Amino acid sequence: MNEFKLNYYKNVHNIDVRDFTKPNGDRVIQIRQNEKDDNEYFTEKELLDILDKLFAEEEVSYHKSVIPFYHIAHSVVSDYWLRQQQNQYRLKSKAIAKELNISKTRVNNHHNGLEGMSNEIKAMYYYYYLSKM
Repeated sequence: MNEFKLNYYKNVHNIDVRDFTKPNGDRVIQIRQNEKDDNEYFTEKELLDILDKLFAEEEVSYHKSVIPFYHIAHSVVSDYWLRQQQNQYRLKSKAIAKELNISKTRVNNHHNGLEGMSNEIKAMYYYYYLSKM
C-alpha cells in the first residue's frame, strides 16, 4: 500500500481505508469517505479508482468494499424502514442475506430491531434497497 497517497487521501479528502480478513479467510479492503466541510465527495467509481491506486503493488488478491458518503442513509434507515422496503419489494431475508453476503440471522435481527446498526450498515441497506428501485 502506498502510505504517502493514503495519508494524502485521509488528510485532504477524509477517506478511511480498512484492511481486514473475513472469518472465511477472504481479504477485504474497504474504502470509506467521511463527511467533509466542503461537501465535495467522490463517486463510488472514483473511490474504487483510489483503492486501485493505493494497492496497485499488492500481489495478494482481495475483495473491494466501497462506502461513499451519503447524508441521508443514517437518518432514514431504521428497522421499521427496512421492513417497509423488504415488503415493498417482496424480498425474502435469505435473498437479502445472499446478495449482501451476510447471515440471514443478521438480516432478520436488523429488520426486527434486535441488533444495532452502524452508519456503514445503514448505508449498505440504503444503497441495497435503492438499487431495487
